[in-house]
Amino acid sequence: MVALRSRCERPCVEPSTSSSAALRIVQVAGRISVADLAERLGVLEMTVRRDLDSLREQGLVTRVRGGSAPRRTA
Repeated sequence: MVALRSRCERPCVEPSTSSSAALRIVQVAGRISVADLAERLGVLEMTVRRDLDSLREQGLVTRVRGGSAPRRTA
């Protein structure tokens, strides 16, 4: 679900969906920086870092310096 927040004019992702939205973007884009994800999602970089850490713990992405990449399957 996309909503508008008063502090940004572009669509911003609700906190409950930012993790799944981040996963979709990483899967499509491949390697992506935290800053780029934050801008695309309209959330803070700290939110993206938390989401990526959670996704890494679930084995869905690999964290790389400054961002993330899709998990490679064997």
